[in-house]
Amino acid sequence: MCAVSAANPVNSSYIAKWSGINDLGHKHKETEIMYFGYNGLIGLLVLVGDIWAILNIFQSSVSNEKKLIWIIAVVLLPVLGLLLWFFLGPRNGRSS
Repeated sequence: MCAVSAANPVNSSYIAKWSGINDLGHKHKETEIMYFGYNGLIGLLVLVGDIWAILNIFQSSVSNEKKLIWIIAVVLLPVLGLLLWFFLGPRNGRSS
């Protein structure tokens, strides 16, 4: 752990934030520590969409070569591959 000194104010501010003491020495709520963000939720939605796309690709009636190409696209480019498959992929009973 880094030593806190007057020469390194960034570390002292960082440690004070985690200790629950602000720059004026007053205690404050530790809601800053509980920040989660939405990156995990977006990643989970992309993962579910990719799994859904891959299952639908396997169930489609196109040739095995085309299935392989679409699966590679979805796996290597999760968001772009999913969008490309949704708009350009084979239509098996889906309305266009």
